Amino acid sequence: MKTMTRPPIGERIISVLSMTVIMLIIATSAFGLDAPPAIPDLPSDGGSTGGGSYDPPVTIKSFVADLNNVRQGEFVTLSWEISNATQATIDNGIGQVSATKGSLEVALNSTTTFTLTAVNTWDTKKKSVTISVSTNKKYFLPCYKGDSTHYVSVALRNSSESKTAEVSVILYDEYGDVIQTVSKNLPPQGQDGFVLPQNPLYDGWIYVESTESLTGLCWVGSLENGRPAYMADISLISDPALKLIIPHVAQDDTWDTTIFVCNPNNGTNSVKLKYYDAQGVLNYTKSVSLPPNGSKAYSVEDLVDGTVRSNGSVKIEASKNVAAFALYYDTAKSGGTCYAGIGAVRP
Repeated sequence: MKTMTRPPIGERIISVLSMTVIMLIIATSAFGLDAPPAIPDLPSDGGSTGGGSYDPPVTIKSFVADLNNVRQGEFVTLSWEISNATQATIDNGIGQVSATKGSLEVALNSTTTFTLTAVNTWDTKKKSVTISVSTNKKYFLPCYKGDSTHYVSVALRNSSESKTAEVSVILYDEYGDVIQTVSKNLPPQGQDGFVLPQNPLYDGWIYVESTESLTGLCWVGSLENGRPAYMADISLISDPALKLIIPHVAQDDTWDTTIFVCNPNNGTNSVKLKYYDAQGVLNYTKSVSLPPNGSKAYSVEDLVDGTVRSNGSVKIEASKNVAAFALYYDTAKSGGTCYAGIGAVRP
């Protein structure tokens, strides 16, 4: 009797699979079904295989902020560098950005986390950075004169009826460096007035930060024989702006006007001072650059190129918020007694 030899198991499996494929083909033809889609070649080495291609993995090389702790309203610069991405976005209202590298400035009023998302056809990567924003109250006084012929005083009152105000009064020089910090604790509805330290090497501005709302002002005065002779006051400024107006200036044989501008930001500020005559005609423009946390005093005499201007106004335009103040006086040329402060106001 002839003995039948069973084929190896591998051949039997292939035979079953072949029959299955044949039956699927017959069923597809008989019932009008669509043939299953072809399986694409999968990438293996970053090139192309079997006619298919793919993008290399996305890499976010860096996504950083130049500052991680700021005051409310301050600008922060976000910077990033990416490789192998075709599109990139940053959330919190920024939207699409360069998919290779870039930077941009944002002003923050509260602690914020920004997430950068970079994608290509095959890959998605994310990276986040958080900037903490101080909720303390902030105030600006654009003028500090540290020489021996001037004095500067500050008076502050705590508006809270129940909480102690922890206050820092920080003196910045015109280059943005901290000269000195004075700390005060004001009881509920308490007040303190004090003369700031003199430093003959520096002019600058004053930053006041408090855990509670404050009211107050600053005096800038001249000294004669060691005693106060003239005094001008500056109210605490809580809302710096991109545009400000000095509503009156004069520069002639009697009057002098000096404009003080401070930049309470961590970035360089491009500022324009524009002199308008009494008819509203723009006569002179001076473009200047203020360093981070820096300030500058500008003589109207320089702004108008030494011409006589008995009235007029100055508009200040800046790329970042500024605070400003004008000192208006007749003491230098005519021996008068007027020494007045003119606050800059929003248009």
